[in-house]
Amino acid sequence: MNLQKVEILLNHFFEGKTTSGEEAYLREVFQREDLPEHLEKYRPVFVLYKSERETRAAKQFPEMTQSSGWHKSTWMRRLAMAATVAILISTGLFIDSRLRSVDKQEVHAAYKQTHSAIMMASSYLTKGMGEAEEMKHLGEAIDQTERMSDIAEAMDDVQKLEQIETGYNKTVLFTKYTNYQPFKIK
Repeated sequence: MNLQKVEILLNHFFEGKTTSGEEAYLREVFQREDLPEHLEKYRPVFVLYKSERETRAAKQFPEMTQSSGWHKSTWMRRLAMAATVAILISTGLFIDSRLRSVDKQEVHAAYKQTHSAIMMASSYLTKGMGEAEEMKHLGEAIDQTERMSDIAEAMDDVQKLEQIETGYNKTVLFTKYTNYQPFKIK
């Protein structure tokens, strides 16, 4: 047993870089009784690894049990194939007969029903579009009302300015005709 090779392979194993042959060599090394003490701590990994692989392989490939053997007989296989073919043919013929039995009147009636359903959906859509148009006009009216309220506020401001101007004009006239001078220097 080459200890340096085992240690290199251990490093590769834990890095996930070993091949299946190298892993088999490591399992063989760790099955020995004369394993050095510093490698003894890795023994459970490879013993568990081996037993896990054996368990998984047993689950994946269960042993084949002896069956009754009916599938081995030629006449049973032929009978099963014939039954399958008969079922497929009868199903195809049934579907074909159902498709041929549909007459033109049924097709025309189905077309009329589909057409009426589409027309009803179209009328609902048209009605909904009309209501949406009314909502658009309502929105425009609300916008105009808001603009009118803005105009009314502006008019109020103009009236206030006119009142201020009128008050100023009255003051000017009062001082002009009364010779009132509050800050007259004596």
